[in-house]
Amino acid sequence: MVVTELSQSEELRVLSTDRIYQILERLNRLDDRITSFEVVREVADHAGVGTVLLGSVAKVGEQIRISIKIQEAATGSILGAKRVDGIGQENLFSMVDELGLAIRKSLEVTEVPDAPPGPTMEELATSSIEAFRLWSEGYELFNEAKYEEVISLNRQALEIDPDFAKAHYALSVTFGIIGFQQLSQRHMMHAFELREELGEEHRLVIEAKHYDDRDETVPKALETYRQLRTLAPWRNFEYAGLLNRLERYEEAIEVAEEAIAEGTDRSAGSGVRALSHTSLAEFENARQLLEDLLQREPRSYLAHRAAGDLYLKWGRLDDAQRAYETADSLRPMDFRITAGLSTVAILRDNFDEASRIARPLLGSTSPVSQARALTEEAIVLLLRGHTVEAERLLEQRIGLGLDSVTRASFRNHLAEFYLLRGEPELALEHLEQALEEGINERLNRALHLSALAHMRSGDATAAEEKADALKVRADQLPSDRVKRRWHRLQGELALERGKTGLAISELGKAQEMLPPGPKGVGAYQPHVPIWYSLANAYLVAGDDGEAEEWFSRIVNAGFLRRTEPIRWARSHHLLAQIHERRGDTAKARQLYRRFYELWRDGDIDRDWVEEARRKSDL
Repeated sequence: MVVTELSQSEELRVLSTDRIYQILERLNRLDDRITSFEVVREVADHAGVGTVLLGSVAKVGEQIRISIKIQEAATGSILGAKRVDGIGQENLFSMVDELGLAIRKSLEVTEVPDAPPGPTMEELATSSIEAFRLWSEGYELFNEAKYEEVISLNRQALEIDPDFAKAHYALSVTFGIIGFQQLSQRHMMHAFELREELGEEHRLVIEAKHYDDRDETVPKALETYRQLRTLAPWRNFEYAGLLNRLERYEEAIEVAEEAIAEGTDRSAGSGVRALSHTSLAEFENARQLLEDLLQREPRSYLAHRAAGDLYLKWGRLDDAQRAYETADSLRPMDFRITAGLSTVAILRDNFDEASRIARPLLGSTSPVSQARALTEEAIVLLLRGHTVEAERLLEQRIGLGLDSVTRASFRNHLAEFYLLRGEPELALEHLEQALEEGINERLNRALHLSALAHMRSGDATAAEEKADALKVRADQLPSDRVKRRWHRLQGELALERGKTGLAISELGKAQEMLPPGPKGVGAYQPHVPIWYSLANAYLVAGDDGEAEEWFSRIVNAGFLRRTEPIRWARSHHLLAQIHERRGDTAKARQLYRRFYELWRDGDIDRDWVEEARRKSDL
């Protein structure tokens, strides 16, 4: 509370409670019951501050006494001391206000003449000590990843004080982590509306997060993060996270390095930087970061999960499995860890094991976890060519009662499935809803798929309208991500019109804008769809050599097959045909056999399956 009160003074740079905890954790002193002045001096040195405030609280019955002293960090010289007494915890806020005035006086902070009085603690936080206590307990539990308890405590705090901005922000962040996007956005909006009640640092954090929430306001988010970078560089991992999502990876690494140097949360700062290196295909750099992090925080499930993700994308499956299993032992039934373990099994062609790993999530009380179980099972089914059963599971996800933003993502996935199966009318049924419910990348994807579905349904005018809308959005975002999608769409529409040269040109532009490495394990991966369209464009143009290059990339894409099972499986057959035309019967036979083994019991492309059966024995 004292930190919150002092943070309002523009003349003081106050170390936040978050930062203090993180430095103590870095020094392996977080659990010390008594903090010696030597440790205090070390914390001050790490944080680059010159003055420290030490205090104690005593309570006898209803009588409360708060005592503080102010010292120079380097010498221990006492600059001032103050003691305040009060009756009952309802007076804590006024006691803290009194302390703040005394501390500023001791530090000789010059007040601006005729300036209006600053906000009181009650105005800055909440009118309820109990609500503040509940939020504080939730803060501690958040650092332990006990998200369900965090939600419960902050909801209780809001029942007492519905205008408690910090509780709304805590719920927004927590709901976002566990996958409830609409609830996250709702609480972020409340926090944004109440942000003026907070200190400058927390106000900027909330503004940045709020603007970060929509593609249209991302430029404002970047500007706000730049202000925050100067004020509180230890929070730079959040800025780096946005730069990662914008695929500005070199910038993200630079910003994350500053955050780590400032003593930030090692899991967040190092994790964001490791993801940047991975997306640049700099796997060894990412490994070194995560190994260092795990030495410092061996019980961080986030660090072990990040290591699993790295090794999975690198193709080091044994290392990935070990990392995921350790993460699972620290946080059982986390749907992201389960997805990683299931993917390891998929890459080993152990499809039954992949299904077994994901199935327990169906029994979870969380619809997000249930949806992940259905997703993993659908991926396995599609890899085996069982599209009818996969369709049922993909439809089932939509009915789980999740928020509209998540439903839009599921509808896009199902619509793309229908397009791959040659049913554009069914795709459009879901895309109409996705266009209404989707935001950001979900809306961009819905516009893309809708344009393609309209073109394949014979409505070129509607296709162009959706393409134009996507172009407008591509021009709004300071990133290549949506521009790449627009070039891809232009290439795919050109291919539908028979303009092969234009298709190759536009798809080539999209390919050049791809990140060198894969994105997050749960993220949409743009590589295979672009390679597949480009390969087919070269096939139509009669250029088997170029088509072979791109189909080969897909066949050997490793981890990327996870989100593109249909394109991945079909690429084996199309590549087999190319080798057969060239006269390389051994290679063709091998690819036909692989395709047949995948889809022999399925219900899709049965003519190709029969052809593969015959030709695998050439």
